[in-house]
Amino acid sequence: MNDKALELIEKLALKLGTTADQLMDILVKQAYVNAHIEIAWTVFFVVFSVVGLLGIRRAVKMYRSETVDEGVMMSIFFVLSVITIAFSFETMKSISATISCFSNPEYWALQRILEML
Repeated sequence: MNDKALELIEKLALKLGTTADQLMDILVKQAYVNAHIEIAWTVFFVVFSVVGLLGIRRAVKMYRSETVDEGVMMSIFFVLSVITIAFSFETMKSISATISCFSNPEYWALQRILEML
């Protein structure tokens, strides 16, 4: 780390009434807490992605059986597709954050410190 970053970390620690070492220790522990939270979000996103896919599948079956008007079906299909794609992207983002927190908590802590500055 360069001297400017260390100086900024020291200033932040001073503002918080602690030392830079204690600040880093706390943030490294918080990285693991954050990783567990990200796991919960990942499960949430995966569940809703699967629900969206099942909804699309059911909508297609309804369309094939001609129980729903084509315009209504296209609207349903579009909404479910957008929701499913959005949840899929969020799942990937959450998995990435989880891996980052578990594999290198010091880097995660340093990122949080730099965001605070």
